[in-house]
Amino acid sequence: GFYMSVDSLREATYEELLDCNVKPLHAKLILSSLQQSAHSAPLSEEEQERQRLASFLSMIGCAGSEEALVAGGLGSLSRLKGRPEEDLVKAGVKPVHARLIVSNLDGAASLGLQAGGGTRGSFDEESLLGGTRKKQPPVRLYAIGACLLLTLLVLYLGSGGGAGAA
Repeated sequence: GFYMSVDSLREATYEELLDCNVKPLHAKLILSSLQQSAHSAPLSEEEQERQRLASFLSMIGCAGSEEALVAGGLGSLSRLKGRPEEDLVKAGVKPVHARLIVSNLDGAASLGLQAGGGTRGSFDEESLLGGTRKKQPPVRLYAIGACLLLTLLVLYLGSGGGAGAA
């Protein structure tokens, strides 16, 4: 099916989301987030920040780093933003995970895992249904390349470099 609202998504199954070309990881994340929001009491800002961090780390395969980050005073996306890998390693995160975390922080905002504790929850209708568009290929670059290639071909043929030259 096609989901026009968060309410219709709440009734969706994992298999239905996969049938709509939702990636398996995103389908699990959507369903678990919607189930949690439907059954839980409102969270404090600190709990929301911790939940955003947990979702982000789980999504990039670094869920095991959460405790080290929290113990090291880096228990939210806003505290991680702009930190070098070395700070994460000092907090007890494995170097490979620190690299993954730092390199994926920019993508967290596009998935609704906003760093900085805005008024938006982890997932809302915009991030679940709208998302961000994929970058389109550079059409202008292709057009310039084609024109350049055509010009070179005309110059080559015009200078007698073709098969019909005497």
